[in-house]
Amino acid sequence: MVARTDKGEHITPVLFQLHWLPVSFRSLYKILFHTFKVPNGTAPVYLSDLIETYIPVRMLRSESYSFLRVSRNRIAVYEERSFRASTPRLWNELPNHIKLAASKHIFCKVLKTHLFKLACL
Repeated sequence: MVARTDKGEHITPVLFQLHWLPVSFRSLYKILFHTFKVPNGTAPVYLSDLIETYIPVRMLRSESYSFLRVSRNRIAVYEERSFRASTPRLWNELPNHIKLAASKHIFCKVLKTHLFKLACL
């Protein structure tokens, strides 16, 4: 309807043309967007309670990279998909220039571009 394509045409090229993320990457985008709001103090309290920043025990060069603490407990598969368990892994995999964005608008723009490049691979 938006791109005026026929009913039988493949939708993937149309999504890339419109610069829309596939559903799986859209969910990653939403999770990482809410994670970005935690260190900035704009996230709800219930999300802030689930996420801990990583503070190394000694001085490291990676100290300024804004890592999150990953739980080391053995957890079940369904718990592994929870916000508390999956968010630190997703956040820590992001490049530093995305995590250290100056504003919410810049973060959203750079994150979407990054995820779109991953989706095109």
